[in-house]
Amino acid sequence: MKNRRFFGWLVAVCSGLLLGYFAYDRTDKDFSLWRAYTRQGKRYYEAHDYVQALDVFSEALKISERSGSEDRRLATSLNNIAFTYHGAGKDAEAIPLYQHALQILKAKLRPDDPELSTLMGNLANAHRDLKQFSEAEPLYQEALRIQDSASLLESYAKMLRQAGRDAEAKAIEERVKSIQDH
Repeated sequence: MKNRRFFGWLVAVCSGLLLGYFAYDRTDKDFSLWRAYTRQGKRYYEAHDYVQALDVFSEALKISERSGSEDRRLATSLNNIAFTYHGAGKDAEAIPLYQHALQILKAKLRPDDPELSTLMGNLANAHRDLKQFSEAEPLYQEALRIQDSASLLESYAKMLRQAGRDAEAKAIEERVKSIQDH
């Protein structure tokens, strides 16, 4: 009987501490908790456990939302959830999240920041996988203006092939090969 009361008391105290913790703005602790959730979400994602990854990334998103609508952690959290949806084949759910993250980063970063290129590539890939080539192509082109990477070029070539533009895809693939040879 004493053990049950003690356990109940312990649960009540811990619950109260957690509620108290989340009631206050504790930026340093919020960042540590956000980072922990983000790292755990990435581990789940890498294990292809998209349900768990989404749950954990959603917790990170809640923390980042407390930091304000323009915080880079918010953009990262949105991108992580979108990337997980994309990995799970739920591209329609991923697109608005990628767009929101891109909007935040465009306001925060220089127009030539490689992070923008990566996010644009992620968004373009989601459009490509939904066969929305007219939305994907300008994103690939803008991303490539920022950063000429082999992986981005390969994704663009894949889109061109899916769109039936084989000659253009071949030219891009030759460009990829020249990059990889150097």
